[in-house]
Amino acid sequence: RGAYTPEQLIHILRKDNLYYRMSGGGEPLLQSALIHEACKLSDPAWNMRVETSMHVPWKNIAPVVADIDEWIVDKFRCSK
Repeated sequence: RGAYTPEQLIHILRKDNLYYRMSGGGEPLLQSALIHEACKLSDPAWNMRVETSMHVPWKNIAPVVADIDEWIVDKFRCSK
């Protein structure tokens, strides 16, 4: 587990929602288990989007497949 619990992560995301919409970042799927747990706690109205290179093993993708509404893969967008 990382530096935050899923509950702590959701608290931060709610507080800094605008910042996270506008900022870039690293490879989120390296933390897919944490993302999955946070998605379970998130506001159902949130549109879950991940920007990824997909340069990770399937074991990092599988936990969030059902959680993510829009996948941005490099410069290609795929929506479910």
